[in-house]
Amino acid sequence: MENSFADIQYCEELFNRFYDIGGLTSGGVTRLGYTQTEDQMHEMFALLGGELGYGNTQDEVGNTYVGSTARDGYYLIGSHLDSVIDGGRYDGVAGVIAGLMVLRWAREEGLPVPVRVGAFRCEESSNFGCCTIGSGLVTKELHRQRVAGHEFGFEHSLLTSSERVLEQMPSRFRLDHEEGFTVPWAFAGETARIGQPASKMTVPYSKYKTGYFAYDTDKKQYFISQSLDGSDPIDYVDGQTGEAVGVNNVLVLFTDVGLVKGDAAGRMSVRTTGTGDGLLLRDGVLQEITWQRDKRTDCLRFLDRASGQDTPLAFGPSYINIVGTSAQVTWE
Repeated sequence: MENSFADIQYCEELFNRFYDIGGLTSGGVTRLGYTQTEDQMHEMFALLGGELGYGNTQDEVGNTYVGSTARDGYYLIGSHLDSVIDGGRYDGVAGVIAGLMVLRWAREEGLPVPVRVGAFRCEESSNFGCCTIGSGLVTKELHRQRVAGHEFGFEHSLLTSSERVLEQMPSRFRLDHEEGFTVPWAFAGETARIGQPASKMTVPYSKYKTGYFAYDTDKKQYFISQSLDGSDPIDYVDGQTGEAVGVNNVLVLFTDVGLVKGDAAGRMSVRTTGTGDGLLLRDGVLQEITWQRDKRTDCLRFLDRASGQDTPLAFGPSYINIVGTSAQVTWE
């Protein structure tokens, strides 16, 4: 059977009907697993199946199926409808559309082929640090990822353990610095600072993810929370102790962020060399800074924007945010 022009038009129509859901002005999409956006994708999938004359079902973990209702003896075509943050518009969706095309052809040709198309929830790991959740739960395979122990090894996973990092470092990285190397950061205790009071800061990383920093005057630290897809903020806690994470320095570095040209997967390009504007929060005060990094192997430098001199950080942990130049960071 040859593909007709009508088939190509129908396929393009399906892509366009999905694209408005979670679509970004950059050309990519953000459809995080188990959010309202992914729900809308599954609702659209069910609607498109209904337009072809097929019913739909959902299993106990939210995976959606369109096509044959036979309990056994059917062919399953499966893919996913979620994405990473600022991901590509075709990833996952193309597989679901391929299944819908097979259903359409089977109905048009009168072929009694038992086909079921499945859209599995949360294939990507962006929301939970664990991928293939929908298919893993329904097939009883999720335990292989050992979620509680953070022993991930599946695609799209960037989680590991400190033990494994230390084990691999000697063979992959130098453990010593070149002669004469120094860290160009200055540190100082609480001093009179030039800036404006700031007890809270909001940092929008993307259309769907936002970070919040709130100053605790007693502990002299900023405590962190994040929200995804417009949900209520969730405290950022230490995975080992369960305690809220506080930092003494919050840095926001503005830089050029965009899609890699010609990359259909929607991967991002982030400039980390050169110079750019920035903000420093410490001791309840916001200071405007400039960041500088001549080459990738150099350390970042943080300079007072007015004087051009190195600006001291507070003693203690720091949290560095890297955002696009158009990010609307606010504080109060």
